[in-house]
Amino acid sequence: MYYESRDHTLTEEPVSLEEACRLVKTGTIMSYRIPWWRNSAGQRVGLVDDSYIDCTFSEVAVINLDTMRQLESITFAWCETVEKCQTHVAACQDSAGYRTAALTIDGVGQERTSTFTCSCCGTGFKSTLKLQRKYDQDSGYGYCDPCRAQFQLGEDTPAFDIPADPTPVVTPFTSAL
Repeated sequence: MYYESRDHTLTEEPVSLEEACRLVKTGTIMSYRIPWWRNSAGQRVGLVDDSYIDCTFSEVAVINLDTMRQLESITFAWCETVEKCQTHVAACQDSAGYRTAALTIDGVGQERTSTFTCSCCGTGFKSTLKLQRKYDQDSGYGYCDPCRAQFQLGEDTPAFDIPADPTPVVTPFTSAL
């Protein structure tokens, strides 16, 4: 879940389910913003970007913001119209959800464990947004413990001290001519 490794902000005021889907599908809201409304039980439900940073809102997590449960994951990119998105979101907005959402809103929740990909070796690992945020050049990336140890990256190491390519490999050019 890519949304777990980002800090989000709720829209100031609730919007309708229809308006939330329109904002997301038309790309008129920033990927860190969560448009939200109240479901039939009066609980806050929001649409959270769950995509890679270069393909915002193609995948959307529907989250009950009061229970912090993920209700559904919908590929908005496959929905041809805003109305199709609305149909899918409406069908799940009152469900109990299927997993706990480790969602950070306005800095609250940075201590929750989330899944990251190591920028150095490419392995998946668990960490917190609080620890990984300074390394995060693209949402969902950070440094795993073995790579942090290899490059002596302590919790207090500023991001600008991290070597861009800690072990450069130089290969001689050989011409086929």
